[in-house]
This record gives sequence, structure tokens and C-alpha cells, in this order.
Amino acid sequence: MDLIEDAGLGVDHVAITKRLETVERAALIDLHHAASAEVQEAMGLNLVTIDGASVFVAERGTNIVINRVIHVGGIRVSAR
Repeated sequence: MDLIEDAGLGVDHVAITKRLETVERAALIDLHHAASAEVQEAMGLNLVTIDGASVFVAERGTNIVINRVIHVGGIRVSAR
């Protein structure tokens, strides 16, 4: 059982999750765009969209903050 719902606070978890995903996606887009050409090259930064999902890649690194896929508000299986 969800303790927040049990407390009668009426929290919409889906809406909150969508907002958080939207903010996280915007922050990662900003990070990729703000990186200098030297940093982009050194880390192998790439940002692509596949079937509505934003794919953030650092080819030369294992940073889980940068290597992410975010699809705001949805779960889809892509053939790609």
C-alpha cells in the first residue's frame, strides 16, 4: 500500500514522475549543449531521439548520470 495515498494527501504519482522526468531530460539536454567541443570529443557525447525517447550517451565513460534513456511518461519497446 502507498503510505502517501493512505494519508489522504491525494498525491498524483504519475504526474509527479512525468514532471521529474521532464526536468531531468531538460537538464541533460542543457548539459550536452553546454559542453565544449573538446569535452564532447573527449567524452564522446551524443544526444539522439529514438521513438520519442531521449538517448544520452558518453561513449568514453560509464557515468550512469550521463548514459541514460528518458521517455517522459511512457514505456515503449523500440525495434532499434
